[in-house]
Amino acid sequence: MSRQVSLLGIIPDDSTIMKAVIDQKPVLLYQPNCQASKALITISKDFIRTKSTDVEVVDSTPFISKLKNFFMKGR
Repeated sequence: MSRQVSLLGIIPDDSTIMKAVIDQKPVLLYQPNCQASKALITISKDFIRTKSTDVEVVDSTPFISKLKNFFMKGR
């Protein structure tokens, strides 16, 4: 495929992510001031600022529909 991929940012290794997963909470809500949360916020803001022409939706099929089709194939 001849698609250009660009790095949006780096999320640092942060033990808070594991703790948030164990508590089943988004890291941004679990501890909004940790390094990982701050990185996610920065990446999100940078992504939103990109031109809409830079973003291409490849498949707009809802996830639930894909999941249903996956399980229904065997029947």
